[in-house]
Amino acid sequence: MFKNLFFKNKPSLQSTAILLYTQAVTQARRDFFYAKWGIPDTVDGRFDLIVLHLFLMQHCLLRHQDDRSTQLSQKIFDVLFWDMDQNLREMGVGDMGVPKRIKSMMLAFNGRMHAYDAAVNSGADALAAALYRNVYRENPQLPESVARPLANYCLAQIAHLRRIDVKQWHTGNVSYLNDAPLSAAA
Repeated sequence: MFKNLFFKNKPSLQSTAILLYTQAVTQARRDFFYAKWGIPDTVDGRFDLIVLHLFLMQHCLLRHQDDRSTQLSQKIFDVLFWDMDQNLREMGVGDMGVPKRIKSMMLAFNGRMHAYDAAVNSGADALAAALYRNVYRENPQLPESVARPLANYCLAQIAHLRRIDVKQWHTGNVSYLNDAPLSAAA
């Protein structure tokens, strides 16, 4: 009773992180990424899109530079790798192989976060190049320009997410633009 009186049902970091992570996964599963933009509909392709959407969130969340945002960012990371661990086990990766795969995924996550952050700060061309390297895996059958719509999409999402108040972030009341693919393709 006293907790509710003083803290007004503030959601836990864990529940907020799960909510934000779920939104990122839902957005990353949208069909147009795979059907229209040629992102490989594979385990790696889906992982890359989840990481990309988490980057978009975390890039904007961490701009607030407060302790709760930093803690929430860490919780989102924890939820991601708990989920990846569970998914690997469901896919049949044995107990001995899961830690090695998770470590590899963590290194990829960290590398992409740094690459995307530097690229966003350098502009659309740099972001498209980073996306081509990471999401499209520098597929020699695809021109580098294939990543331009995805870069435009990311920049539209960042502009949108940056406008969200820190209180909304801390309650998980955040969503992606649903019409970003249409504006990004133009």
